[in-house]
Amino acid sequence: MRNKFEQELEAVKVNLAKMGAMCENGIDMAISMIAKPSTALEAAISETEQEIDDMESQIESQCLKLFMREQPVASDLRAVSAAMRMISDLERIGDHAEDIAEVAKYLAPGVQSNRSMREIEEMSKAASEMVRNAVKAYVERDLELADSVRKADDVVDSYFASIKNDIAEDISKNVESAQQGLDSLMVAKYLERIGDHSVNLAEWVRFMITGSRYEKEE
Repeated sequence: MRNKFEQELEAVKVNLAKMGAMCENGIDMAISMIAKPSTALEAAISETEQEIDDMESQIESQCLKLFMREQPVASDLRAVSAAMRMISDLERIGDHAEDIAEVAKYLAPGVQSNRSMREIEEMSKAASEMVRNAVKAYVERDLELADSVRKADDVVDSYFASIKNDIAEDISKNVESAQQGLDSLMVAKYLERIGDHSVNLAEWVRFMITGSRYEKEE
């Protein structure tokens, strides 16, 4: 019975890793839409988002079956509970990637060459890395890596603050750039939310390992 449980829990980890990779891919494609929008890329992003939704349902079903197993130990219950919570955040990350792609369609060609868009590209890489490390921390039960994700959110937040300031400055110099600026800011805001969801992921990893979502202060 124990071996069966461990095999099924391992299957959850494998699928969670796949779901995280799908989210990363969705983010990358969404940012690519800014540089070179296309109907094919838009369709691929939509398909990826659907795959993320499908994976959420699959993992949820796997977790419910694990909950019904007889006498799982406390650490097992935390691992399954954490996975159930994490798939919700991953699903929202997939939604935000699709949101970014939707906004990208309205950005004028060439706008990605300005400084705020260069920062958005760097911000997207930082946010994507947060997703990757949070999921890896779950699979490998790595508390140190999970805590590094929470700290990395400061980097994403600093990008957002810088982008917001740059856009405000650009609009003050050229009011006609306001709509483009607001669209760019919306992209940055979605990336900031992805960072926040990644922090949630990391906190659930901490819960799985320690029994508490938050690091206790000395």
